[in-house]
Amino acid sequence: MNMGTSHRLSKSRFLAGLRCQKSLWLECHAPELADPVEETRQALFDQGHQVGALARERYAGGVLVSEDHLHSAQALDTTRRLLAEGVRCLYEGAFWHDGVLVRADILFRQNDEEWVLLEVKSSTSVKPEHLPDLAVQVYVLRGAGLPVTSARLLFMNKDYVYQGGAYDLGELFVEQDLTQEVETLLPEIPAHLKVMRQMLAGPLPDVPIGRRCAEPYQCRFFGYCHRSLPEYPVTELPRASADLLDSLIANGYYSLCDVPLEYPGLNDRQRAVCYLART
Repeated sequence: MNMGTSHRLSKSRFLAGLRCQKSLWLECHAPELADPVEETRQALFDQGHQVGALARERYAGGVLVSEDHLHSAQALDTTRRLLAEGVRCLYEGAFWHDGVLVRADILFRQNDEEWVLLEVKSSTSVKPEHLPDLAVQVYVLRGAGLPVTSARLLFMNKDYVYQGGAYDLGELFVEQDLTQEVETLLPEIPAHLKVMRQMLAGPLPDVPIGRRCAEPYQCRFFGYCHRSLPEYPVTELPRASADLLDSLIANGYYSLCDVPLEYPGLNDRQRAVCYLART
């Protein structure tokens, strides 16, 4: 098992590669070009850790694999040992298959033959990006020999009202079974991995900027890829669809000042913004 870190894929890198190959290439080859972590983003990370801790309280009695991302080999060893000892609930278990490392938020035995995967999110609903998140984990877990038969998302209940004191963990979270949706994605994962590895073996791919740079969250290399944009970039065009933004960039329009007011697809508000940018 080769655990070299430069081209090693993880869940987060796999998801980055689905979103933008350039982002994955930079993550593997030039991580020093990433934007500094701002306070707001750090606050989101901290919130995620807090939600994860509460989720473990809801599924109490498990064992935490405490080794961090800098000690992946040790985390894999600890996970194998705990499973061999018959642990029935595992937090942050580490698994490796087909060159991909994943850390599962919560795993518990449904019976002696089947395991349930729980991915914990601080969101208040299921989002499209959660499905490949679960799918790559199931792919790796099964490939590593763990018979996962159920993939579920645990997210925050938007209707929960805190009454003070200890949280009502049964009401704080919503659990949704996404196994059927995940199963439909599993056959696609080997092909995705092949494409990513081929891309990583070559030069930095030329991927134009677009809505993907900030959706569903801002890319770590946003600043690097946007460093040469003009003062009024087209990415600031209000409510521009991904197709419109891609069209503008493909046609060489990077500044709102240069966009023709008659450009196809612009609405009245967007034309007004382009007009004001050049005055």
